[in-house]
Amino acid sequence: MIVVDFKFGCQPVPASSPQLRIYSLGVCELLSCLYDFTRVRTVIYQPRLSTVDEAEITKDDLYAWANDVLAPIAQMAYEGKGEFECGDWCRFCRARNQCRTLAEHQMALAQYDFREPPLLTDNEIASIPRTWRRCGRMANGWRYKKDNPEYDRYIHSVAWRDTANRRLDQDSHVCQVCGGDATDVHHLTYDRFGHEDMNDLVSLCRRCHEKAEALYDPAIIPWAMDEVKPEGNNFMAAMRMDAMTIAPVVFDYLKQVRGDSFDALMVLRQPDDAEGKKYWSVLKRAVDALCRKRYSRNCVADRLDIMVGAVTNRVTAICLQQIEHYIRNGIQASLHDVVMTEYAIQGKWKFVANQLGISNGTLQTLRRDDGSSFGPSLREAVLYYCGLDAAAGIPPVPGFNCLTEADYIQLNTLASYMVSVSGTGKFRGEHTCES
Repeated sequence: MIVVDFKFGCQPVPASSPQLRIYSLGVCELLSCLYDFTRVRTVIYQPRLSTVDEAEITKDDLYAWANDVLAPIAQMAYEGKGEFECGDWCRFCRARNQCRTLAEHQMALAQYDFREPPLLTDNEIASIPRTWRRCGRMANGWRYKKDNPEYDRYIHSVAWRDTANRRLDQDSHVCQVCGGDATDVHHLTYDRFGHEDMNDLVSLCRRCHEKAEALYDPAIIPWAMDEVKPEGNNFMAAMRMDAMTIAPVVFDYLKQVRGDSFDALMVLRQPDDAEGKKYWSVLKRAVDALCRKRYSRNCVADRLDIMVGAVTNRVTAICLQQIEHYIRNGIQASLHDVVMTEYAIQGKWKFVANQLGISNGTLQTLRRDDGSSFGPSLREAVLYYCGLDAAAGIPPVPGFNCLTEADYIQLNTLASYMVSVSGTGKFRGEHTCES
């Protein structure tokens, strides 16, 4: 029997891991009555690492491991016995923000903050990397808060001011959200607090800085992964629910600080690369500045990018709907009126096309247009971003005139299927035929 596990993360996992053995036990319990097999091969496929790892164990050895190793540990956990230990696995624990053992471990790490190396012994210096690896990102959950003396000491130091000024200079003192004058520098992550890389920071005005901090604070807008559900939880469901919650908040705020006119929305679409091909750069920078810190609390690097990307895609789809609204009710209607008026006067569509500087084919399209089509460029963009939403289980933004009823049916069908796979909480696995 072969048990294959697909893992999209970047953390190497051996095929001989306890997780794969537990999966194998479940398959053995399910299929032993149907198939006669004596060996189990486990396979881990991790495409982002370009690795495939395999391990093999006999069925008898697998059950011996289950009885001698797994069962005693499971019994202790069920009875609430044993000692608590913190480590990399803490990022998957729902109790991490309230765990006393984790907090005590982080406090042990905090004693080394802001001390010059000469004050540390060789043994103390050697212990810091081990301690940091065990705590990992969990320090982000509580450590750097206002009124924390270590935080306040650094934020008011000359070293921080020099670092902040370099980031402001790099952004030309322009707020990356509203485009106004930047006065503050915002942490996107605290992973290198005190020794920040420039990519850990972003320049903001005071108003946008306060908005980013509000989005970071789960007491103001709870993060979906922190909400305990009776049937459990998983990342995809949390990503979907959080994107649907956060994206409208972010878009409404962008309209407040940048304006909601057609020109203001089109600025969000502008590229910033030398070739002018990477569209939506302004919007992506704004969403990243407002939301990245929110997900640095308890997302590893790859999932953090996925979460910010999901929010960005949803904001883009909402923005496209507003842009389409302006095209439909403003530009398209005005151009149609001009064409009809000039045609009535001149009597020649081709002559009108030359006068307006547009192709004859485009003019014929406008002649037949009933106001529901806006050309392939907008329609393709809308389908692309709504398709990304649907792949995450997020239904398309309603009200697009450039989408047909068939488009909406297909998008909603895909979104519903992805929800059926991940559910609202507990992951239920791949689709299987029911008898």
